[in-house]
Amino acid sequence: MRKNGPWYYPSTAEYAFLLEKNGFLVKRIHHIVRDTELVDSEFGIRDWLQMFGDAFFYGINDKDKEEIMIETQERIRNTNFINGKWFADYCRIRVEAIKVN
Repeated sequence: MRKNGPWYYPSTAEYAFLLEKNGFLVKRIHHIVRDTELVDSEFGIRDWLQMFGDAFFYGINDKDKEEIMIETQERIRNTNFINGKWFADYCRIRVEAIKVN
């Protein structure tokens, strides 16, 4: 299994394997990419990091944390700031499975 810090992003193959290993028959599995518009057009990524990425900043003082979040936002501006709005990359795995044992 692949782990990314406090987050876990299995591939559809890995997710299906885990379900089948635990007694499920996977009928369908889909990987869905859906970019999500963030509310704040100025600090969207920084705010997202503040809400969902706090575990990555353990032990970092508030001043340095703020600088890191702002720098991160600027580094991804070319890919995640579209038509004046910030977008977070968002993926979903949708599964239909039946418990068989």
